Amino acid sequence: MTLERIDSGKPVGHAFFVDGQVVIKPLPGFEHLFSTTVLPQEPSPSPSHSPAEAELDSKTDAEHVFIQETPAASDSRKRSPSLSPLQDQDQPKKRRAYERRKTDKTVYTLHIGDEDTTKHFYRTRLREIGLKALRQIVTEWVKIIEPNRLRLYGPYHKKTPLNSDAGRTPPWWSQDVPYEEPAHLQVKCLEVLGADMLVYNSTRDLQDSSGIAQESWTNRLENAAMYFVSSIPVQEYSMSIDLKYNAEVKDRTLHEVLPEIFMIVAEHEGWAAERADGLRKADAKGPAFTWGPLAKPPAYGKMKSRKEDPEFQRKRDQLTGRKRLKPLYKDDDDLPKEGAIRKKSDTAAPDSADPAAGQSMAIRNILNV
Repeated sequence: MTLERIDSGKPVGHAFFVDGQVVIKPLPGFEHLFSTTVLPQEPSPSPSHSPAEAELDSKTDAEHVFIQETPAASDSRKRSPSLSPLQDQDQPKKRRAYERRKTDKTVYTLHIGDEDTTKHFYRTRLREIGLKALRQIVTEWVKIIEPNRLRLYGPYHKKTPLNSDAGRTPPWWSQDVPYEEPAHLQVKCLEVLGADMLVYNSTRDLQDSSGIAQESWTNRLENAAMYFVSSIPVQEYSMSIDLKYNAEVKDRTLHEVLPEIFMIVAEHEGWAAERADGLRKADAKGPAFTWGPLAKPPAYGKMKSRKEDPEFQRKRDQLTGRKRLKPLYKDDDDLPKEGAIRKKSDTAAPDSADPAAGQSMAIRNILNV
């Protein structure tokens, strides 16, 4: 049995029975971004059950498409269902908790034509990229969308569009985000601005006033995001000192977060173009997808602290000329007892090679006279 999309009628996979169970096999090209899910024959009483879901065997309704939680590129990290309970107990507790969080999570429904649910999806996925990579991505997106920004709208005035003069802010800039360089924006403002730019990219008119087709920015936005994430070293991707955690977050961004974002961007762009041509007047909401927030990989190391970072302390001491004093006694047992008389050998002579030490000793001798 062939599975088809209800909006386009394109086949996405096949369904067949094996030992009395329905098995879904997606067509090549679809398994790395999304997968089909067979819904139960009877509706589940769970409150997370979506009313838009239909039975697979229905002749009038096609299957519902779901965003895959973990694509094929990361299947090797998923725990195999054939593992015995003994093998499961041998896994680290943090890893087993991470596997449970990947499946036990809130599920949202996204309609392409609903701008609020679409922006919510974009903001969540952009947050999962990480602050350092997100700053570079949004900065490059601004250059792609408006290469003549400085000439047309002037320098950044650090005011929201609602509080600034008309014509001083691009029309696609978020209304509640200060018009400031993305490198200086807070993470919440970066998420809102990035989501608004993705929606603007999908809904803008691809023809100018003379009817000439304009270039789509989708591929350029995706290539820029992939490039900046790939170029960040693993040890600098986040504030964690755990390289394994940083590598998993970076790999998740490249193979899960960004592909899902731009799959929705492409769907949104195609739906908006067909609707503008009058092909989807009755389909106001557009295709529906279900998705959920991705769980963070377990962090085995601590967050970076400047007080504990020896490299930071070394650089600071070089700039300030500060010399760290070593403790005279390592343990409390080495401290001289009360009333004890120290030997002459216990008093260190000033180092002739260190003029500062000799000068300090001379000053102390003068004061003692």
